[in-house]
Formats: sequence, structure tokens, C-alpha cells
Amino acid sequence: MWRGAIKRKKNLFFWALVLGFGGFGSSAWAAMPSFGPDEGVVVFEVNSGDVLVEQNADERYYPASTTKLMTALTALDYVGSSLNDKVTVGDEVKLIGYESSVAHLEGGEMYTWEQLLYALLLPSGNDAANVIAANIGRKISGNEKMDYNQAMSVFVDQMNAKAQQMGLKNTHFKNAHGLHDPDHYTTPADMAVIGKTAFTNETISKVEGTKVYEMTTNRGEPQKWKNTDMLLYKDAADYGGTIEEGRTDNHYYNAKAKGGKTGNTDEAGRCFVYNAEDGDAKIVGVIMKGDEKGIFAEASNTINAAFDDNRLLDWTDDSGHYKDFTVINAHYKDGKNLSVKTKEAYSSMIPKGQEDKYTAKVSWDTSLLADTDKGLKVVGDIEPDVQVGTLTIYEGTDSVKSTPLYAQNQIRPRNFWDYLRIAAFIGIPLLVILFVFFRFYVYRKRKIMRAKQARARRMAKRKLYESQSYTGSGIPSRKTTAGEPPRKPQQKRPSGSAPRRKSSGSASPGRPVERNATARPVQKKKRPTSGQSGSRPQQGPRTGTKKR
Repeated sequence: MWRGAIKRKKNLFFWALVLGFGGFGSSAWAAMPSFGPDEGVVVFEVNSGDVLVEQNADERYYPASTTKLMTALTALDYVGSSLNDKVTVGDEVKLIGYESSVAHLEGGEMYTWEQLLYALLLPSGNDAANVIAANIGRKISGNEKMDYNQAMSVFVDQMNAKAQQMGLKNTHFKNAHGLHDPDHYTTPADMAVIGKTAFTNETISKVEGTKVYEMTTNRGEPQKWKNTDMLLYKDAADYGGTIEEGRTDNHYYNAKAKGGKTGNTDEAGRCFVYNAEDGDAKIVGVIMKGDEKGIFAEASNTINAAFDDNRLLDWTDDSGHYKDFTVINAHYKDGKNLSVKTKEAYSSMIPKGQEDKYTAKVSWDTSLLADTDKGLKVVGDIEPDVQVGTLTIYEGTDSVKSTPLYAQNQIRPRNFWDYLRIAAFIGIPLLVILFVFFRFYVYRKRKIMRAKQARARRMAKRKLYESQSYTGSGIPSRKTTAGEPPRKPQQKRPSGSAPRRKSSGSASPGRPVERNATARPVQKKKRPTSGQSGSRPQQGPRTGTKKR
């Protein structure tokens, strides 16, 4: 059942188409199950958009009941959050033969929009498709009494309009249920886009992931709808009936499968649109014109091969941010880093063990940025959300896929005032440092000079002292301490002399006055008389009498 990878097919339109809805990219080729030559096949990873398998991707096929995925998407555009609003079943259910797949809705019964989606997608009810189309068509036209055929036509026009909005150029619908019409067709590539859009819708994903849905109608009648996706049931008991005659297990079961939509007509063959998850990796697969039971085996084996042989490699974070690049000439107010991002998270599904073969490179818009030997330079003004380059993924030297890169912040080239600010920013601190250094140098110089001068003065005083250190008696005077003037040496008194007395105020300086008990009183000298040298003049006899 297994064979090598299907030959790589450069389906440029397909990749470009899906890039608009999240990004298809390269083909990560691993061992996949074989497919019949007439089958249309597309399998891709949702996050990266990388195609794992494609065969006859652009060939036209009849979609059968896989049409109902677009029916649900179109209905939800008009229902919105009013899923609990009630809808009354009309005569439109009588236009569906009971030999086709039905949910057994009856006229006059009331269902919510959510319940009708279960009736549409789980048992693939064609009657539910008619009820939804008729009521939405009347809602769009504003005519509640519009004929069914007119209402169906209005609804189908909206289906085709939505297909055009999604970029599906090889798809055309004629009804809401998928019963055969020669002008009702699509391609595996287009159906892959419809499947991705549907499975990423919260409501549809919830409904498609349900195995069995039970309810009671407003008439008290029980309803039980089973999902036609056999990948969801672990065994017959889980299904609630026989899956395959003679077996209680389900060998189609795959724990990683999350839901899918089947289709079958004689003209379309067996069709299957499914999704699966393993960690962060998610795949959507399309098989058209397959075998009755073979589509489930092919889908399950494809799921296993996709996750067992490959891994998801992220190039950006969840927001799409890639890197911050340093810009060497950025305007000072804009910062120095240019932050770039992709439109959304960007990743690759690559074969396990070959991660080192894959690299990411950026090519810049040269009108905005230049990659020089010194670094990245901004050439023109860059505003947020402007494309500044392209991120390309390489497998070795081969380009695998690429995506635009957008600026996240404003950044502009540096101007004259920027350079002036830079000069001031650098120059002023440098001048301050030089001034402080100069002041410190002058201070140290002055301190050293003062120290030298003080030392010179001390030396001079010392020399002066030493020159006067000996008296005539030959006895050196006492040494002085630093800074103290030398004292005049004293003469030694001869032995036997009387002790020195304190000098009186009249004594000659330097001459001690000797006092003892026998000292005679000092006689006053007479003043010589006039005519006598050195004496007081002689006085004549005093006249008069002396008072007594």
C-alpha cells in the first residue's frame, strides 16, 4: 500500500491561491499511501501551508455532499451569533427523495440554526440543506413568502459570490446539497481552501467533531444523527451500529482525526474532506472520486505519514514577528532596531531529521534598506506595516517558499542634527573628563611644589643651625627640633662662684646680679655741678629754714 513520494508538481496557482488564506508553500514529501490515478488529492499543513501531497489538484470534479461545507459557511455569514433562533421546516423537504441521504426532517417541525447544522453535516441531510437554503434566501431577499426555487437561487448566488471572494476560480455551485448537476463542480485545490476555512470556523469545527448528536423535536420526536466520518469511531459500539460486517472494531479509526465531510454520487464517486491534529501541526486533506471504503484507509494512512515523518518548524512567533535588525544610521528618536514581521505566523512542515537543510534569508527592498559590510542602513523613511523585504526559505540552495516582510515600527535615516547630538553626547562628557583630569593634575603639581618648598625651608634652617651649633667654649648647643630656631648657648659658670641671682630690672642684660647677706647698699652718685664734666652742677646753700 505504501510507495515513495508522489512526483513534485509545481502547482503555482494552487499555492498562490492558498497563500491568500494563510499560506501554502513548499511540498514536504514523505512516504505517503498510493492513490488511484483518477483520484484528485491534496493534503497540506494548515499553519505552514506546505503541501504534503497533491495529485490532479486543478482537475474538475463533482463534489457531491462535500458541497455542504460551503452551504454551512454561507449560512453562518447571515445567521451570525443567532444560532439559537428557531426555524420552521417547510415544504422544501418534500423536494428531496428519501433514497438520498436525509436527516428525516418533517414539515412543521422547529429547529434552531445550530440543530440544522448538525442535521446538515453529520448525516449529510439533503433535506436540511434545503431548509437552510430556503430560509437564508428569504432572509437575504427580505421576502418571507418567496417561492422555494427563487429562495434557493438567491442562496446559491451567495455561495458562488463567497467562492469568488475566497479566490476559487474553478468552482461553481448549482444547489446547496451537492446532488449531481453538470454545472456543479470544483477542484481538489479549491476544495482544500473550502475545507481549511470551514474547519477553522469554531461552529463548524464543533459540529464536525461530534460523532453522534441526539435531540427531541418540538413534537416530542427523538432525533439521532451519526457522523458519516468513519475515522472518528474507535469501534462498532462507539458508532452505535455495524461499521463493517463481521467486525466489532474499526480499522479506519485514527485518534488524530478531528472531523470530516463525506460525499457520494454515482457521477462524483466517493469524496472526503477531513482534518487532523498532532500538537501544533494541523492538516487538511481532500480526496475526490475515490473508492467507497478506500477513502477512509487512504485518509488514515495519510494522517499517520504526515505526522510520523514530518515536524513543524517555526520561523516566526505566533504573532508573525521574525527578528529585530540593528540599523547603524537610524534617526535617534526612532531607536536603533528595525522590527519586522510576516502577515501571520510563518512555519514549515519538513521531514524529521532534515532540519539543518532548511534556512531562512531576507532580501531587502533596496529603495528603503541597504545591507552593507558595516551593517544595515536605512535609505528612505520606513513607516509601520510597510513591506521592507521578503523572507525566503531555502532547502539547501533551492528556494522553497517566500513571504513578504513588514516593518513593525517607524525608522528614518539619520540627519545633521542627529550627528550634532552624537558629537555633543560624546564631546561634552569627554571635555568634562579632561577638565577634571587637568584640575587634578594642577592640584597634585601644586601640592608637590609646596612640599618641596617646605622641605627646602627646613633644610635651610637646619644648615643655619648647624653653622651656629658651637660656641667659644667648645660646647655645642642643644639640638633643635624641626622648625624650632636654635637657642643661644649658655656659658658655663666657674666652679666656686656664687649662685646666680635673678637680675633686677636695672641690671644689664646678660649680666647676673649677685646677692648675699653682706652686700653693701648701692650709693647714689652725685650729680656733677655745672662746670664739671659728667657731674651735676654744684648747688649753693639753701636759704630759709627747714620745716620740721
